[in-house]
Amino acid sequence: MFLGLSIGKGHNNGRHFSAMKYHRSFFLIFFLSQVLKATNPGMTTILQPANLVGDSISGCIPLTPAVCYANYNYGIHRMISASHPFLRGAKEWKRGTESNANLASVFGIQVKPTDGSNVPYEPVEIHIKDWDIPPYSPHTKAEVLTATIHCLLLSCHASADHPLEIRIIIENKDDRTWAESFEKKYIRLPGKDKKPVTPTPVGDSFIKTDGFGIQYVISRKLNPKHLTPKITPIILPLDYREFTQEGIPPGLVPFWPGTDFSSFPKGPLQCLDLPRGHFYNLFSSGSQFSLELNPLLTGSRYFSIKSNPKEDIVEVRLTFGKQSLGDLTSGIAAAALSSKINHDKPMRITVNNYQENSKELKSLLETPGWKKTSVANRTAATSTFDYDPETQKFAKGTLPGGMVISSYPDGRIHLKSKDQ
Repeated sequence: MFLGLSIGKGHNNGRHFSAMKYHRSFFLIFFLSQVLKATNPGMTTILQPANLVGDSISGCIPLTPAVCYANYNYGIHRMISASHPFLRGAKEWKRGTESNANLASVFGIQVKPTDGSNVPYEPVEIHIKDWDIPPYSPHTKAEVLTATIHCLLLSCHASADHPLEIRIIIENKDDRTWAESFEKKYIRLPGKDKKPVTPTPVGDSFIKTDGFGIQYVISRKLNPKHLTPKITPIILPLDYREFTQEGIPPGLVPFWPGTDFSSFPKGPLQCLDLPRGHFYNLFSSGSQFSLELNPLLTGSRYFSIKSNPKEDIVEVRLTFGKQSLGDLTSGIAAAALSSKINHDKPMRITVNNYQENSKELKSLLETPGWKKTSVANRTAATSTFDYDPETQKFAKGTLPGGMVISSYPDGRIHLKSKDQ
C-alpha cells in the first residue's frame, strides 16, 4: 500500500538520430516510415462502472461500454476511470443533476498503468482520491473500487502465466484499512497449459449477467438477494466497423440515458435515433476527428422511429433511408430488445422506406414472418418479435439477412450470421 506516493517506471523508447546536415532529410524520411509501419490504430471497447445516480441500489453496479480509438490498444485501460457523458442529457436527482456517467470518475478512483502499452505484464496503479462520496449515491468507495477492478480485469489477459499486479495509492490514510486488501496479483484466465484456474476474488463480489447480456458487479454481503436496479437501459447498436473487419455486424450494448430521454412519454425507443459520437481518441491528439457510432445514422442517413406501448404489445414504426440491410437489422434487433427490457412486452414493428422499390424492403418481405402492409399508401413490412431472456433468443420473429441473436460464454449478446 502506498500513501500519497506515485510509483511508475520511466520509459524512453525514442531514438536519437545524428547525421551530417546533408543527410538529415534522408534519416527523417526513414524514421517516419518506420513509425508508420509500427502503427495499427483501431477501435475497441472497454467497460466502465455505470453511474445511475439516484436510481442506484447498494451492492449492485452495472457495467457499460465505452469506445476507444488507440494504437494496439495502448492506453485504453486508464479510460476505465475517465469522465463519460450521459447519452443526451444529465441525470436528475432530488437536489440537482449529474453529468458524469462513470461512477469511478465521480468517486475519484483513477486507473493509472505504470506502462499503458504493457498491461498486464507491468503493474497497474489505482489511485483513490480523498473525495467526498456523492450525496445521491448509496455506494461505498470499496464497492466502486471493486467494480473498477472488474472492468480492468475484463479488459486484459490476466492469466496464470502473467497475473495482473494491482497497486493501491491512497491520499487519505484512513482508507488504508479497507483498501489494502485489494492490492494483490490477479488471475482471471488459464495459462498456456490451459489448466483450469480459480479467478482471484475481488472482495466478496461476482459478476452477474442477465438475459439481455447486461453485466452487474454484485456484493454478496450488501446485496444478498442479488437484486438489480429497477431502472433499465436502452439496448443500442454500436458501430465502429470503419476501423475493423468488414462484414462484422454492429454490436448490441446497454446504455443508461439521461433523464431528458429516459422519461420520454412514448417510451425510450426514441433513443435509437439519437447520435452516438463519444469516444476516446488515444492515438494522436493531432488527428482529431468525429465519428458516428450509431449505424442507423452514419453517412447523414435519414432514420426515424416512433413507439407506442399498448396493453399487450409495443407498436413501433420505423422509417429508413439508405441504411444497409445489416444496419437496418441491428436497429430492428435493438428495438425488440429495448421493448422487452423496458416494457416486458413483445414488439410489432412496421418498416417502410422513402424509396418504394428499395432492395432492403424487398429483403424484409422475403424474410419468414414478415408480411406486406402499407404506410401512407406506400409499401411497408410488418412483423412481431418476442425476445426470451432465458434462452437469449427470439421466441417469435425472424431478423432479415440471416442474422440471429447469439451469446458469448459470459452471457453478453451480439448479432451474428446464423451460418457462423
